[in-house]
Amino acid sequence: MQHTSGLPEPAGEGVKDDEIGSFYLTKNTKYADPKFVIRERMKGALLFTPGSKFKYNNGDYLVVQRVLEKAYKEPFAEILALKIANPLGLKNTGMLSNDNRQLKVSKLPRAMLKGYELAEEKIVPEPNIAIENFGAAGAMYSNASDLAKFGLALSSGKLLSAESTQIMLTGDSKLGYLALGAWVFPLQLDNAKAASNLSSPARAQNALARRRNRHLQIITDGRYRTAPCHPANDKSIAQSDWRGVDESRPDV
Repeated sequence: MQHTSGLPEPAGEGVKDDEIGSFYLTKNTKYADPKFVIRERMKGALLFTPGSKFKYNNGDYLVVQRVLEKAYKEPFAEILALKIANPLGLKNTGMLSNDNRQLKVSKLPRAMLKGYELAEEKIVPEPNIAIENFGAAGAMYSNASDLAKFGLALSSGKLLSAESTQIMLTGDSKLGYLALGAWVFPLQLDNAKAASNLSSPARAQNALARRRNRHLQIITDGRYRTAPCHPANDKSIAQSDWRGVDESRPDV
């Protein structure tokens, strides 16, 4: 969960951080199966001694996915619904999946928009990514309202025990403040230290900051880093940003 496994990346070595790689552009039911990906795309020698350093790897999340599926004897999508989406009432959250009958099209929610990116100073459509190949690393879909409900449940202790939440949200400064599946670091909020700040590495970046009984959540396009979402940007958020935040309304 802290990307220190040393396992090979499913996309293969040599793919740059800002590149997608052919693995994520290939619609193939095998590539959407974590068992196949772990066995065939992540085999070989370790890239480094586990625990010795950080290297982001989508494959690490696929290993976690398989551990959960073995433990619960259910597909990851069912576990997500059973343990998180249904209890929290997240009606617009789930896993994107391959359509086994027609691999040309993924089963996307009707309201999902096509992405665009900046290439050579021009805005162009993103490649037709086989998003289901990301599995637990990035094939989940949601909307702003559900993300807000999830963030509130996590920060208020409704999702995990206090002990588990503390373990999950303790950032390691030696790993760039990486915690378990998120970056967590101290953030200055109007001269008061925030309890935590959580940001997702995904393109839809979810920043969560807590102070006393206040809950501030910022959802941005993670492709472009924003000041509150990285420890290198030691910015202060004005008190006015906290006014009007009502915990009883997670969609604020």
